[in-house]
Amino acid sequence: MDITKKSNLKSKFTNFFGGLGYFFCVLQWSWVLVLYFNILKDFVGFFESSDQLVEPTPATISSPISPFLITIGALVVIFMLALTFYVIIKMPSAINKSAKKIVHKSADSFAPLVLRIQKKKDNPKNKTKLTFELVLILKIALIIVPIILSILSRFISNQIIDFYIAICTSLFLAGLSLISFVIQYILVKLLIVKKIDVA
Repeated sequence: MDITKKSNLKSKFTNFFGGLGYFFCVLQWSWVLVLYFNILKDFVGFFESSDQLVEPTPATISSPISPFLITIGALVVIFMLALTFYVIIKMPSAINKSAKKIVHKSADSFAPLVLRIQKKKDNPKNKTKLTFELVLILKIALIIVPIILSILSRFISNQIIDFYIAICTSLFLAGLSLISFVIQYILVKLLIVKKIDVA
């Protein structure tokens, strides 16, 4: 096998677990949005005009559902399940690409500033090493911050989800994120993947 192809294969395999880590991070942050839904709803409602007139909706008379509509409904459900399954399979790689751009660009922009503070030369070697470290720090932050926000959700007056369930779910998702990233970095060491190729 060609060295370049072998290197690409190793980095893709390693970054698959990075993609899973980002995917679970997205789920963590989505869970936080669910926990703070009432606050977000009140915040959005504050900007909406409260003097809008609500028109009464006319009463509808229910009619028996035909077998044709049941068949169409079943086909739609099957299609949606197939689409959901496809999205679940493809989502980690899509999230990985997007997250790599966002996280790596953030790390790249901070690297020269940190090098200046550390009084180190702004050369490619130092920048690659520091970017790799900053990406790791950002990944840890992506895992820890949602846990803190989940703990703080205890102080929300009108919680929509029991605090125990909120914390257990948050810790479970954080655990999955952490395991995925740990596997990724173990593979980086074992397979000797270049730091610049780590997503």
